Amino acid sequence: MKLRIVGIEEPGVVNRERLHLFATESAELQYFLVLATYSPATGTIASGSVTAFWFPPIRVALNDHVFLFTGRGTMSTQKAESGSTLYSFYWGMEQTIWDMPTRGASLVEAQGWETRFLVPS
Repeated sequence: MKLRIVGIEEPGVVNRERLHLFATESAELQYFLVLATYSPATGTIASGSVTAFWFPPIRVALNDHVFLFTGRGTMSTQKAESGSTLYSFYWGMEQTIWDMPTRGASLVEAQGWETRFLVPS
């Protein structure tokens, strides 16, 4: 996978909680989504209703960092001293989601998908 999860930083802290991703090679973010997952005591990911964030069509380069804040904000970028770019995205949640050890983040790379909407007649 072209992105890897570095970690969940400041879990439970409103407007600071974030998922930190690192680009191991250049990638189109639009092919990635993050799922807020629940792991029961068995250590497996529970199926059912999950919260998802799908990234917009932005290209990241090798060694760039992507931060997904659970709170509100405006997408931004900044250059690091190393020359890499730091991207900040915001999920727009009212509350934190990674404040318990049974909650985690799953990063999914989806190269293809189909969408269909019910169109009223």
